Amino acid sequence: MILYLFVIFSGCGTIFSFNKPDPELSPKLTPTKKSILEKLSFLPFIKSKTPTVSSQAKIELLQKLGEYENIVNDHVGFDNKEKKGVDDSQNNTTRKKFTGFLMKKNDKETIEDKIAEITIIRGLTARYETWSVQWYETADLVGNDLSLIEINELQKEIKRISKKL
Repeated sequence: MILYLFVIFSGCGTIFSFNKPDPELSPKLTPTKKSILEKLSFLPFIKSKTPTVSSQAKIELLQKLGEYENIVNDHVGFDNKEKKGVDDSQNNTTRKKFTGFLMKKNDKETIEDKIAEITIIRGLTARYETWSVQWYETADLVGNDLSLIEINELQKEIKRISKKL
């Protein structure tokens, strides 16, 4: 009976001992945060995160990811420009329905515009290809120097950038 009461009142995450470990507090915490953490230290999920020091390998890969983000931003900007042009043409078609045959507007793109778009797309493709080769080379060189935490942080950064597409 006493064992059951002890388990109920102690909670699932605690060990059967009366000595509580001291919470690790960061020296940069404000006094109010310190007092809150000290008063709530019996809860298993209250922990203070200390900033981690990045290794040189992680910094190199983050620089490569910065280059990738610039390429993705250019790609998204190009796509948005294209969609804006489509929206303008849709507005023109609705306007044509109302005005009918009174106003005739020529919305055709010139060959020079198409050639410029093709060169932009080729440039983006070339940038993606050169970046991927550099990324794999850098990742192979510094991959063994990364910790699991750094790998998780890099994966989160890659997911954040990929969501832009």
